Amino acid sequence: MPPTPPWPIWFLWNADDSSVLLYSPPTAKRLSRLQSNPRSSLHLNDDGEGHDFVVLTGTIAYAPDTPPAHEYPGYVAKCAAWMTQVFGSLERFSSMFSAPLFFHATNMRGESVSA
Repeated sequence: MPPTPPWPIWFLWNADDSSVLLYSPPTAKRLSRLQSNPRSSLHLNDDGEGHDFVVLTGTIAYAPDTPPAHEYPGYVAKCAAWMTQVFGSLERFSSMFSAPLFFHATNMRGESVSA
């Protein structure tokens, strides 16, 4: 099976344990795939010209005891405006993206260009 292509996501970084909280649709194929292979990567945006990018590698796991996005204070603080603008409400986003996942970074690579 070919690898899944990158897909834009909105996330919350936790510097205390180098983890990333993200929410997935409950029907996403990644949920069944991560059970057999939790290795994953998170590609952070670049400067638009292919520089200043960061790729985190690590593992990802379903976290069913995590509150829904609209009840997670840090996620709401970061993403509320976007969730409302794109989905109409925080609750609608939470119903569509109801599978909480935690990505735990173990390695980082990237490129930075000096001005």
